[in-house]
Amino acid sequence: VETIYLPYAQHADARVAAQVIFTVKTEVPPASVARSLSQAVWKIDANLPVFDVAPVEQQYASTIAEQRLGAVAFSVFSILGTLLAALGIYGLMSHLVNQRHQELGIRMALGADRLRILGLVATHAALLIAVGIVLGCGGGMALASYLESLMPEVAPLDLTQLAGLALLLALTTLGACQIPAFRATRIDPQTALRME
Repeated sequence: VETIYLPYAQHADARVAAQVIFTVKTEVPPASVARSLSQAVWKIDANLPVFDVAPVEQQYASTIAEQRLGAVAFSVFSILGTLLAALGIYGLMSHLVNQRHQELGIRMALGADRLRILGLVATHAALLIAVGIVLGCGGGMALASYLESLMPEVAPLDLTQLAGLALLLALTTLGACQIPAFRATRIDPQTALRME
């Protein structure tokens, strides 16, 4: 929160200010000082209202509550987006493995072991990951200047964040590929050969 502190005595409208905020440093617990602060103000003018007497930590927390809520909402939506992406990748990989049932069955009938089948599925997934990361990072770098115009206070191209995001999506993709890959190793060659 951007804040400007002005000296009370030098402020042009200090006498007619609608609200004045004082910050008091104390060695005793803030709750025990609240009553004496109110009495000190009322000695100057008994008609002055005194309200929102609270520790600085509590006041600060209330000023950033909206930003904190936005950050929490952004985090929740990011996690949900990642989960939806993982489900989409899982569905795509399941579909691709199902399309290759006959091929994988033939390979197993000819002697390919489960590790070899896992390697084939993982290699295909790694190729998709590589293409996705290259296209995504390339697109992000190409849009960096546009993003800078929207958010001038944020660095448009942070390579650390870009690499972290690429790693997160790669791990998500690999995690989503595990179930279809293990299912592919359990294909019965005879059943797969009968499939059209």
